[in-house]
Amino acid sequence: MTLYALAENPKALEKLREEIKQMYDPMQDEISIEKLNKMDYLTAVLKETLRVYNPAAFGPAFRNATKDHKLGDLEIKKDTIVGVASIFTFFHSKYFDDPFTFRPERWIEKPNVSDAFAYTPFWAGPRNCIGQHLAMIEAKIILCEFVKMFDFERLKDYVLKMNSMKGYGPEDKMPMNLTKRTEN
Repeated sequence: MTLYALAENPKALEKLREEIKQMYDPMQDEISIEKLNKMDYLTAVLKETLRVYNPAAFGPAFRNATKDHKLGDLEIKKDTIVGVASIFTFFHSKYFDDPFTFRPERWIEKPNVSDAFAYTPFWAGPRNCIGQHLAMIEAKIILCEFVKMFDFERLKDYVLKMNSMKGYGPEDKMPMNLTKRTEN
């Protein structure tokens, strides 16, 4: 989904390429966690992708209410199946300006969301993803290498349709044209 978002936003892709070029020269040194953590725009691109296209946007699990509850004006009866769909906060203007636009800069301009639970791509609390830090490091390395090595674009007639049946993702395969880059 990051590649799709970057293909749809060429200015973001060029800004990312410039940051990678300034921070990482594979001919002189290896990529390190220290360098990855200094790449603010790279982090912002991944955070924005997780906001807009989060594969776990509909929650890690559903629960059965064990007793009657009242949540504000909402009554939840015992044995009601309850789940959390974080995607609704990810696109709520209360938490994100212009929420339907892919804009990595939001994580640099105003990196802290006003409500700690408005942005939970890996969930929070005791049920959060224990592999989230490793996943982000891996994503950063792979994205750095891929963006340095390839130009890519989505096929002109492709229309993205998201589906939530097996996680939140594209309904169909996402064909792209890849071309090996001559300049890094």
